[in-house]
Amino acid sequence: MYPSVAAVRAKGTSVMLEDVAVPVEKLGEAIEDLQQLFVKFNYDNALVFGHAKDGNLHFLVSQSVRRRQIYSRLPHSMMNWRT
Repeated sequence: MYPSVAAVRAKGTSVMLEDVAVPVEKLGEAIEDLQQLFVKFNYDNALVFGHAKDGNLHFLVSQSVRRRQIYSRLPHSMMNWRT
């Protein structure tokens, strides 16, 4: 999936791949939370996939490398959404 997303990304962007593990019983809630964050941060083409039986999610977003402030704070914001 990474090559497919990377191939269609806009010029001046980079694809960011992250990995999240949650208890299996919280998987649906975690996906919904990720989708809300994608909307909040304007990631219209974000992609979520993973290993549902293991509670493991991967997500891909295409991020402008020109907007340094957003790029530097985004992983922290997204990775701590449940704390």
